[in-house]
Amino acid sequence: MDGEPAAIMEGVGAKSYVWDCTAGAKRHGVQRGQLLTTALVLVPTLKTVERDTAAEQAALIRLAALGHNFTPTVSLEAGSLLLEVEGSAHLFGGPFGVMLKARQAFHAEGFDAGVALAPTPVAALWLAQADLSISVTGREELRSVLGKLPVHALPWRHETNDAFSRLGLKHMADVFRLPRDGLAKRFGKDFVQTLDRAVGRLPDPRTSWQEAKRCRFERELPGEFIQMDHMRPYVEGMVDDLTRELLAHDAAVNRLKLVYKHWHQPATSIVVGSAIPYRQAGRWLELIHGRLANLTLPAPVHEIQLFSGRFMPYRAINLDLLGGKPETQDSLQRLTDLLRSRLGQKAVFGVTTTSDARPEQAWRNAEPGTEVADGHTPQTRPIHVLPAPVLLDVGSKGPRHQGATLTLIEGPERIEGGWWANESWTRDYYEAISTRGERLWIYRQDKQWFLHGFFS
Repeated sequence: MDGEPAAIMEGVGAKSYVWDCTAGAKRHGVQRGQLLTTALVLVPTLKTVERDTAAEQAALIRLAALGHNFTPTVSLEAGSLLLEVEGSAHLFGGPFGVMLKARQAFHAEGFDAGVALAPTPVAALWLAQADLSISVTGREELRSVLGKLPVHALPWRHETNDAFSRLGLKHMADVFRLPRDGLAKRFGKDFVQTLDRAVGRLPDPRTSWQEAKRCRFERELPGEFIQMDHMRPYVEGMVDDLTRELLAHDAAVNRLKLVYKHWHQPATSIVVGSAIPYRQAGRWLELIHGRLANLTLPAPVHEIQLFSGRFMPYRAINLDLLGGKPETQDSLQRLTDLLRSRLGQKAVFGVTTTSDARPEQAWRNAEPGTEVADGHTPQTRPIHVLPAPVLLDVGSKGPRHQGATLTLIEGPERIEGGWWANESWTRDYYEAISTRGERLWIYRQDKQWFLHGFFS
C-alpha cells in the first residue's frame, strides 16, 4: 500500500485537503496540506480515503496505554503521542534504544509509526511528523535541524500553508529568518510562541494522560440458578462493591455490563446505560432490575460477572433551596433511563432539526433533551410529515384532497434535491387550506400535485 499513490483527505467540496499520503503519492508531488484538486491533477489515479477522526482517537488511546511501558508520562497531542523518556531512556539502551523499542512495540500493534527524540515536545512532534527517525539531544542544534524541515511536512492550518506558498517559504529555516514582529502580525502571536516552544525559548508543560479506570467483579454461585430472584443478592453485592470503589475514587459511571455464564452455551450479556453518570447503588439497581424484568435465561447460570464503564468525574445532583427536588433536567434524564431500561436503548429518543432543506432529511434522532445545535432555524414546517408524498387529484379549481378543494394560502417555497446525493428534483411547496378546514403542506412537481404533510 505504501508504494501505491493514495491519500487521506479532510474537508468538504472545494475545500478538501490532503491530510496525509503514502510514499507513492509523495513521489508524484502530493504533500500534506495540499488541495485535493491539486493532488488529483498531479496523480489522476490517486486513491482517496476520508479521514476518520473517531477511529484515529481510538487507535491513539490504544497506543497511549502501550506508551506507559516506556514512561509514566504520556501526553496526547492532535493525533500524536508524546513520551517523556529523559528518566527512562537508559533502561532501554539510551536515546536510540528507546526509539527502536517504541517503534517495534507500535509495529507489533499494526502501526508504522514515525518516532523521533528531541529536547522539546514540539520539536519531537515535528521531526516525527516529517518522518525523520532521528535523535537530537542538545538544544543548541535544534534550530539547525528544524530549519531543514519542509514547511508542508508539518501540520499547520490550511490557511498557514497557503500563506507559506504565496510567500515562497519552503523550509522552516525560511520562517525562522523572518522578523518576529512581521510573523506575529501575519500569523498571530500563537504561531510565534509555537516557534519559541519548538526551539526551547519558552517552557512547554504537558498534561499526562492516564488510562481510564474500570472495574470487574464476579460471583461464583453455589449451584445452578435459573430464577432471577435467586441471583438478585449476588448482583446487589457486586453493585455495592462497585459503589465503594467509585466512592474511593470520587467517580461515577454511566454504563454497566452483566454477564450470566452458562456451562454448555454462550453467556447471556446485558448492558445497562444511563444518560448521566451515577454512583448510587440504589439507582443502578433500579435500572438493572428494570432491564432484567423481561429477560428470560436460556439455561441455568453458574457464575455472574459485572463490568463497569470507564470512571468519570462525579457530579452531585443539585437540589432546590426549599423542596429538595432535583433539577428538571436531572428528572428528565432519570425518566429517560427508566424508560430505556424497560423498553430498550433505541426505543426512547428525541428529535432535533438539521440544516438540510430537504423535508425528508430535515430532522434526525437525538438524545432526549438535546438542544438544536445546527444553528439553523427552518421555515414553517408541519408537525406531521408523511413517510412518502401522496399524489393529489386535480379538478377544475385546482388540487383536491379526499374530495375537498384546496386553496393556496402561502408559498411557493422552492426546494431542490441534494446534488451531493445524486438527487435531481425541484419542488414548489405551498401551504393550503381545504374546504373542510384542514391546513395542508403540498407541492407541485412536473405539473403534478402531492400532499406531504398536515399542519396542526
